[in-house]
Amino acid sequence: MMIKNIVSYLISCNYLRFILVLYVFLFVFFILPIEGIEYLFQIDSTQNNSIVHEIESFWVLLLVTIILGPVIETLVFQVFLIRAFIILGEISFGDKTNRNTILIVSIFLAAAIFGVLHFYSVFYTVSAFILGLYFGWIYYLCIQRKAHPFFAIFVIHALYNLTILGIEKWV
Repeated sequence: MMIKNIVSYLISCNYLRFILVLYVFLFVFFILPIEGIEYLFQIDSTQNNSIVHEIESFWVLLLVTIILGPVIETLVFQVFLIRAFIILGEISFGDKTNRNTILIVSIFLAAAIFGVLHFYSVFYTVSAFILGLYFGWIYYLCIQRKAHPFFAIFVIHALYNLTILGIEKWV
């Protein structure tokens, strides 16, 4: 019942509050636990992420991780792939399958590809898969709000990257 109330609230609240609540949720239930696990077990999950480690200019690093990465990844994984999988599901199964089932499977497949393409370590891949599921949930919420999902996912993805970059550089 509590999850249903949260979803109802997120669907009905104003757009800024929608994005802020989703980011706070991401921070508290994903970023803090993941960073805590990395710290406790001395996991360097991004050691093989050559893009982040090779960029020397702070401003280029910000541009790549805060703007370009989230724009491209949101367009490819959450907008294009989820839609493509939904279309394929509807063509393949038609009226035989519930639309929500097709959406859930589409989100899961897009998140799996998102995770696999972020293979810097097994830990990072699993984390990226979970993050992809979260972005897929935001996609679902945006559809329920009758809003295009790109902007909300992009902003939350950019805030996520900014937070992680800040933790890696200064904490």
